Amino acid sequence: MYVSGKNNSGTNQLSVNVAMLGRRLLRANARPLGALDAGVGLRFLSDKKRWKRPARPVLHTTASGDKIPQIRGEPLYGVHSVLQALDCGHREVHGLYVREGRTDAAVPSKGLKGRDDEAIKKIAVLAQERNIPVHPTSKWSLNYVTGDKPHQGVVLDAAPLRLQEFEPQQLELAEHHGRAPVILALDELQDPQNLGAILRSAHFLGCNSILLSERNKLATINSSAPSHGAIYVMLMAIGSIGFALADVAAEELTKELALQYFQEIPNDDGVFYNRVNEFRFVSVLVAFLFMALGMSGLDYGGDFDFTIDYNTLMLICGIVAALPTPLVWLCISEKKRERQSFTACGLHAWALFQNHATNAVIAHRFAAGMLAGISATAVNPIAFYWAEVQPMNDNVVSIMAAVAVIFALSYVKKRGWTINYLKVIVVANAIVLVLDAGATFFTIWGVVRSQYMWIGLPVVEALPSSVGYLISTVIIEEVAEPETIPLLKLVVSAVGFLALSFGLTLTKHINSLFNLSNQNLLRDTTRVRTDASITFAIAYVCQFASIAWICAVPRTADAV
Repeated sequence: MYVSGKNNSGTNQLSVNVAMLGRRLLRANARPLGALDAGVGLRFLSDKKRWKRPARPVLHTTASGDKIPQIRGEPLYGVHSVLQALDCGHREVHGLYVREGRTDAAVPSKGLKGRDDEAIKKIAVLAQERNIPVHPTSKWSLNYVTGDKPHQGVVLDAAPLRLQEFEPQQLELAEHHGRAPVILALDELQDPQNLGAILRSAHFLGCNSILLSERNKLATINSSAPSHGAIYVMLMAIGSIGFALADVAAEELTKELALQYFQEIPNDDGVFYNRVNEFRFVSVLVAFLFMALGMSGLDYGGDFDFTIDYNTLMLICGIVAALPTPLVWLCISEKKRERQSFTACGLHAWALFQNHATNAVIAHRFAAGMLAGISATAVNPIAFYWAEVQPMNDNVVSIMAAVAVIFALSYVKKRGWTINYLKVIVVANAIVLVLDAGATFFTIWGVVRSQYMWIGLPVVEALPSSVGYLISTVIIEEVAEPETIPLLKLVVSAVGFLALSFGLTLTKHINSLFNLSNQNLLRDTTRVRTDASITFAIAYVCQFASIAWICAVPRTADAV
């Protein structure tokens, strides 16, 4: 049997069929998945070395005193994968790392199901029988070792499985015993998830051997991904076109409803249009609350005893988002409009871009958006490894930020849009950046490492960003004619997404010049702190430069 990873329908369908058949057999046999270690008959598992007493593992100490395990082999994570590896005994094991509080087999593990808790006890017994040292380790260290994968509090440091050279005489020996061998050949298969599914299926299908090609085999993790990954960022600009069209259409529908059902004048300070924007942020608030309660379990780095699966969460959000569709279809009616001339629309668009204010708004949107999009790639590892931000608290702060945005909208509406745009945006953003820089550098250099100081700033940052968004909307409505407002909004939205893509690309390129891997961040050395400080300093300089571009737009609506 031959399976290739090339993009042709026949081989892809074959691999899909193998995987689907294997899943049916898995359900029928009701055996736990042991990843690769369950396959006794597979050729890549033929190196059956017995257990040896492992040497003392190497541990690195951070500035905060945490012990970070240095994996000698490769990390096997997950309760059932570790249990199956210990039970089969095909690998040399260097050590077992267990989350603190789970080393006692007699104590039930918090946050695990009954079946998983029993597996933890079996793992402890097997480790004791084989004289495997068990190291209590913090959750953050396990997150680092597994690359933030759902490890369930258990990581096994095991020697890699070794491939065996293919020997044709072994096939002749199998045929001599009257049994036709079943061999699965895999060529140019580079997705680890596809490979794992096929290997599990092959085991239950009774394959004797699996052949992997020497060329174009499964690639390892690319250590230079920070620099090469920037190529894929540009593809996001293409994917954002659909969102830009939908966003503009939603705003125009809102204005049409305000005009048709609430007798509000376009571009006037109506109540309905602003109220809809407030309810948008209320829906965001509810979404963050749902995520805070449902995604704060052990699988996502939290401490809750339950967790909503990611696919289930997306399904619930999709159902809720689809509910307004029949209501819009049944409750809203549109009047038939006269056909407009394409030539006339083109002339209106050409006249729109001859306006100096229009070009200033577009230039500001691109330049300021690109500079504001330059950040530091180490922001999330620093938040979780150094500031030790909990997912629950992170989502609660997002909820508070949404509430702050709602109050900001009410404030701007009460002022009647007569505020000085330049003063509000420049002063508010400057204050926020100074506070953010202070909290960031205090965390980097270990002066104060508190998750509440780290996550408290997004609440303040939400205020100027929300006001700036509404102010830009008002400027567009003041600059353009009523018939060209949708076109200008579409152009400004597309330019904004393009600027963000450029900013992300520059971020990847700049940060690739510094060694800020998760491994180095957990070592918490002076060199790592210096590199992190430089990247954040560059990001803050770009943020201040983006504020300067606000001078390109009019200060008030009357100045347009």
